[in-house]
Amino acid sequence: MKRFLLLSFAIVTTLALASCVSSGSALYEAAWSGKSDVVRELLYKGENVNERGSYGNFTPLWGASRYGFNDVVRMLLDKGASVNDDKNLSHTSALAIAVTFQHPDVVRTLLDHGANPDSEATKDHDGLTVLMMAVDYLNVEIVDALIKKGAKVNLLSHPAFQKEATIVFHEGNIVTCNGYTALTYANRKEVDGINLHKKYEIIDLLKNAGAKEAPFIVQGPWLVGPSEILARALECYYQYKAL
Repeated sequence: MKRFLLLSFAIVTTLALASCVSSGSALYEAAWSGKSDVVRELLYKGENVNERGSYGNFTPLWGASRYGFNDVVRMLLDKGASVNDDKNLSHTSALAIAVTFQHPDVVRTLLDHGANPDSEATKDHDGLTVLMMAVDYLNVEIVDALIKKGAKVNLLSHPAFQKEATIVFHEGNIVTCNGYTALTYANRKEVDGINLHKKYEIIDLLKNAGAKEAPFIVQGPWLVGPSEILARALECYYQYKAL
């Protein structure tokens, strides 16, 4: 479900971009097109670095970050572009969109200029952070960059988003997760053999930064059912409830 929602968000965003590129000032359009020489000249002339496009309320920085134009991103930030702005159609910051489309250099530049490493992927995704998104994409570079800039590795996604967090066992035994941490996402990520090393590299990065699994709480008539189910549920609860 999570992967589907992220993919849907990326597709919808991409479909809207054709309208966005030509919906603003000369600086806006140059930034979205990666024309660094034009951007430099317009900034020198005093163009408004935070001017929004007429479609979607996006900024030059957002567009340059989406397309991975790191030199343009750096110029805009050096001239005072609002790095954590998310007041646009998709409710995403420049950092969130750079993580979504996997531009590690842009991610590092944004973080170096004060981007919030604990940003939500989008306000519509119920607490899913950019770190969790990078984990889901198995992007080791971005996970490492976020952790080095102090991303909180034990934040929880909201239970409403993580539908898989509730596991119902037979005869009424239920183990419920109050959301997932980045490490929970990593451990439960299904990968093929080619990407297995990325998964374990990410897990090592997270654990070295103090990451823990999400806490589990036992509900329902939990004396009913196989003893191993109860033992596992209690182990999770006592091991991680201090998160």
